[in-house]
Amino acid sequence: MLHTSLQTVAVRATCFKTVTICSVYLPPSLKWRKADTEDLVNQLPPPVLILGDFNAHSTDWGCTNTDSKGKVIEDFLLQSNLSILNNGSSTYLHPGTGSTSAIDLSICQPSLFLDLSWSLSLRRLTVS
Repeated sequence: MLHTSLQTVAVRATCFKTVTICSVYLPPSLKWRKADTEDLVNQLPPPVLILGDFNAHSTDWGCTNTDSKGKVIEDFLLQSNLSILNNGSSTYLHPGTGSTSAIDLSICQPSLFLDLSWSLSLRRLTVS
C-alpha cells in the first residue's frame, strides 16, 4: 500500500523482468512538492516505471515553455537519477483551443531505459 497524498496506483509485474509500474495523476489545481514525488519513488521497489499526467510543462519533454511544476519535475528527475522516455511529441490536445502540450510523462530508472521505447499512438475518434 502506498502512503501518499498524490493520486497514484502501483503494481509489480513481470514482463521481460520484474518492474514496479506506477500510474500518477497530478490535477492542475493540486499543490504538491518535490518531497511528495521523492517520497512516492522511495516507496516503490526498483526498478520503476512511472507513467502519468503530471500537468507540468517543460521544454525538456516537448512543451513550448517551462512552468514552476515543470521545473520541480526537472529537479526531481536529476536528483533521483530518473530518465524521461518522452521524445518531445505532444501528448495532450486542448479541446477548446486546439493547442497541444506534453503533460503526460513516462519516467524510468536508468536500468530500464535501454529496454524500453517510447512512441505516441494517435487515434482519430469520429462520430456519425
